[in-house]
Amino acid sequence: ANASGEEASVEAAKTFSEARMARQQSRDEAIELLESVLEDVEADDESKKEAIAQAAEIAQNILQETNIENLIKAKGCSDCTVYLEDEQCTAVVSSDFTGEENLVVIRDIIVDQTGLSADAIKVVPAAG
Repeated sequence: ANASGEEASVEAAKTFSEARMARQQSRDEAIELLESVLEDVEADDESKKEAIAQAAEIAQNILQETNIENLIKAKGCSDCTVYLEDEQCTAVVSSDFTGEENLVVIRDIIVDQTGLSADAIKVVPAAG
């Protein structure tokens, strides 16, 4: 039974690292796009203002994601990855933290931190 427990935790760890990698990749692409707008001499002031606003929003999201992850972990979740984008939030949480009362806790934390409505929040258990 021990081996399958280890396999499950390896699977879950893979899920978290993949979620973090996907989040980082999507961020990097968005930031690259914004940088290209800011460096484009043809881009008008309006486009540049928009790019700066979007960059600020990404920075804000990163900060909120970290806060939410820390708060969820403080409630006893062994690992989680939170992703905020386009007024939506996805939280990947360890499968031992997906009971109904924990889902309520997770949603409360996210609503509290982001002001999003509960239907904009998706909680996904990590594989394993």
